[in-house]
Amino acid sequence: MTDIPGTTRDFITGTVNIRGLPVNLTDTAGIRKPRNIIEKAGIDLVWENLGDADLIIILLDKSRPLTEEDREIISVAAKNNHLIVVNKTDLPASWEINEISRFLPDSKIIEISAKFGLGVDELKKRYCR
Repeated sequence: MTDIPGTTRDFITGTVNIRGLPVNLTDTAGIRKPRNIIEKAGIDLVWENLGDADLIIILLDKSRPLTEEDREIISVAAKNNHLIVVNKTDLPASWEINEISRFLPDSKIIEISAKFGLGVDELKKRYCR
C-alpha cells in the first residue's frame, strides 16, 4: 500500500465453494500501461505469477472496446489453461465475440451479466464439475 492514489497492487484472495469444490480465487491488479513505478511493480507481479494458476479467468467488459492490454492478456493467457468471461452482456456491445474467436479459436468463452446473474450458473456448471 502506498500514499499514491489508485496504486494498491495487492492480490485479493478468497476461497468459495462451487458445487462442493473449494475454489481458490485471486483477483489481481488490472493490466494496463502503468502510470507510475508502484503500478508497474504490481503489474509485473501479475505477469510473474500468471503461470502458477490452474485456470486463468480473463474478465472482459463487452460494453467497452477491447484494448491493446486486453489483447495482450488474452494472447499471454492462451499459453496457459484459460477461460474468457465476457461480462456486461446486458448493455449494448462495443465488440463481438468473434473478435476473440478469430485469433483464439480454441478459447472457452462464457458470456455473463454479473449484474443480473445471467450466465453465472452456466459458468459454474461447465467449469466446476
